Amino acid sequence: MSALKILVTGAVGSGKTTFVASLSDMEPVNTDVESKETEGKSYTTVGLDYGSTTVDGQAVRLFGTPGQERFSYMWDVLGEGVDGIVLLIDASNESAVSETETLLKTLLPSGASAPIVVGVTHTDVSPNHVDQVHTASFTRRVAWMGEVDARDSEDGRVLIDKLIEQVA
Repeated sequence: MSALKILVTGAVGSGKTTFVASLSDMEPVNTDVESKETEGKSYTTVGLDYGSTTVDGQAVRLFGTPGQERFSYMWDVLGEGVDGIVLLIDASNESAVSETETLLKTLLPSGASAPIVVGVTHTDVSPNHVDQVHTASFTRRVAWMGEVDARDSEDGRVLIDKLIEQVA
């Protein structure tokens, strides 16, 4: 059985790097650099995050994308040949839905047939935009959606389990 390639994507600050790190059985690889542009973040991903885990004997490779549109060339590269997509959306960010829609327009040609699960993050900080997420146009492609804490490996496992159900 070959390893599943799972893309972890979302807008800036949605929790991608944290999500990969919380699930990875190895020290995750990341390409974070100091950020002077993104308010509220000390570091931002400029290339990818990478981690791996095993779920019920199935090897899972996690590839986290950068969230900034200026690094969108990596979205296509990382999206090539994915088995599934974990989409993280920050419920405290009023522009998260529009940023996510932009990201998906670029990304979906490479992962067009891959199932998508959505983790709505930062609801503990401010759930102000959860309704916007649930009514966004891209949700018609979503296999499962729920609130998650990217720092919590158990929440992450729920997302990965739901995605594996769709891939199997």
